[in-house]
Amino acid sequence: MGKALGRYKIIEQMSTGSASKIYLAEQKNLDRQVVIKELMREYSLNQRIIARFEQEARIISSLRYDSIIHIYDYWKKGDSYYIVMEYVPGKTLKEVLSHIGSFPVDIALIIFYEIVKALEYAHNQGIIHRDLKPANIIVSQEGRLKLLDFGIAHVKETTLTTPGVILGTYSYMSPEQAIGTKIDHRSDIFSLGIIMYELLTGERPFKRDGDREVTEQIIRAKPVSPKKLNPSIPRPLVKIIKKCLKKKPKKRFQHMGQIKERFERYIRKFPLDHQSVLCEFLKDSVLFKEQKTVFMESQEGENHEKKRPKVKTRSFFKKKKNHLLRVTIMAGLLVGILVGIEFLLIKYLGINLNTQKEWLLPIWEKLSYYAGKFWICK
Repeated sequence: MGKALGRYKIIEQMSTGSASKIYLAEQKNLDRQVVIKELMREYSLNQRIIARFEQEARIISSLRYDSIIHIYDYWKKGDSYYIVMEYVPGKTLKEVLSHIGSFPVDIALIIFYEIVKALEYAHNQGIIHRDLKPANIIVSQEGRLKLLDFGIAHVKETTLTTPGVILGTYSYMSPEQAIGTKIDHRSDIFSLGIIMYELLTGERPFKRDGDREVTEQIIRAKPVSPKKLNPSIPRPLVKIIKKCLKKKPKKRFQHMGQIKERFERYIRKFPLDHQSVLCEFLKDSVLFKEQKTVFMESQEGENHEKKRPKVKTRSFFKKKKNHLLRVTIMAGLLVGILVGIEFLLIKYLGINLNTQKEWLLPIWEKLSYYAGKFWICK
């Protein structure tokens, strides 16, 4: 686009929100890329929206934590308001989820752990996010996780929220948020439960056609157990998700530290360098997946196709041999048992040997028939 905003040069418009436009820009004096958030002109006379925009700038600038997006600048020019933020090239969890369907448990645990630590820090500063969702969490190309969009975050000391006003994304809000009552940090815990559920199963716990029906489910419905949708989820993790999704705040975890302690029992088994793990996962699953697929088809060609039957054939006969081995062992055991019975009948009951052989002969013939049939199939 080439438009200049002070010492920033606009490269392109990245997206448009409900009240703002997001641009990718270059900070010329420091030679770095940044994100600029501009409040739309039609809202420049709405004092409540302006107050929220300014509050977002103050909130982010006060949060000095690596997993929370950083703010560099804020200014007003005429009727326009701007926030300059850190640019993080990568993929949001929503984008990754659309590629892979659901996250492996080990990768999901690392992501949850990093989110919980960032939220614990924010809550300790008296800040509630209120709009947690996969689209507001990004994993950079280096494997760093970042929380985004504190546009409707709530600060304990402020009174910008009017009772009865619903703010947030319907599918991820808490019951108290859905009915417009007073919220606290436990609302973020409920939203976290929805994110954990979705990342592990590929489905949201509350979903219907129309926002009204979604909020009805959030307020009253009990979601399907995530383990029914994904049996590989460990039971302790299922319990954490279910506790986060309790309708009444007092029945949930009471602070993020409690969830962090639960995760730390399992996270110790993982490599300490979570950033490298997430980087490799993102690289293999999303960033270069399509390119690798094209390369395999164009470069390997016929050779790639010729190898497939060999792999299947080896696997097939491996199973066949294992099956034949089991049949042979079972046949041997049965013959041994029958011979033992014959010996006991002769020794202790005095049954005629010829009579006993007539009884064993049909069984032996059937065993021989089926064993021969399996060997012919081989």
